[in-house]
Amino acid sequence: MSALRCHRCGQALPDGSLKYQVDVKVRSLYDGTIPDQNEEDTRRALDKVLAELSHYNEEQANREVYEDDVFVMCPPCKEQFLHDIYAHMHPKASPESGRDHMVH
Repeated sequence: MSALRCHRCGQALPDGSLKYQVDVKVRSLYDGTIPDQNEEDTRRALDKVLAELSHYNEEQANREVYEDDVFVMCPPCKEQFLHDIYAHMHPKASPESGRDHMVH
């Protein structure tokens, strides 16, 4: 018997039951633009970033650049998870609204 449980609600997910693997990858995004700054402003900005990073351990610093998580969810939790993500999208964020455009 499997000891697998839904990461969202904790419900037992027996062998053979319907369950979903949800992969979440979050990466920092560089858009190729560096704001115009004089050398002094650039130095101040760099010093600020370095000061902030000095308070992070290695794992925290890495999570600022990249996170990769895997969750197992029961069907209702998978649906709620997706709803939560798409329900908060700003209408101007993309031409689509919600997740209906993704359902074929």
